[in-house]
Amino acid sequence: MACWIENDGGSALCDGTMTREPVTPLVELLHEPAPARLQWRVHLARREPARALAVSALILVAALAALLLFHSLLSALLSAGLLLAATGEFLLPVTYRLTPEGAEARGLFAWRKIAWSDVKRVYSGRGEVKLSPLAHGGPREGFRGVLLRCEGNQSAVYAAVECYRDAAAGE
Repeated sequence: MACWIENDGGSALCDGTMTREPVTPLVELLHEPAPARLQWRVHLARREPARALAVSALILVAALAALLLFHSLLSALLSAGLLLAATGEFLLPVTYRLTPEGAEARGLFAWRKIAWSDVKRVYSGRGEVKLSPLAHGGPREGFRGVLLRCEGNQSAVYAAVECYRDAAAGE
């Protein structure tokens, strides 16, 4: 499987080699001076605005309850901050990036990264691709690896993951 970027100087395969032949991209990768990468952003709260409103309201209610119970603005801010951090992947946008070195998911409160050499299994679910460092699933699976949520680009993400893994395995 091949993936590439197109630029003025020709086409660069994800393994770093160059070709001048015209190609039809299977996976469109954004181009930086070096290296190539695939990047996208997912904002789950925009998909479900009613749920986002409910979660936001619960955070405000918890902060108000902390203020009334403890008579402390600090406790109200702390409870709101902790709940916002816990729900941040849903309420705030998350940026996903695939590079020749690895994959990462970066939000305001969480940053997960995995090198291609550490990825033992790749599987896809509905609108997501999971990169796991575990050879076999189990109870730890949910807490390990990187979950790549896709915004209508799941096939491109999966193809790029396979390309980068193949390139990393060939090194």
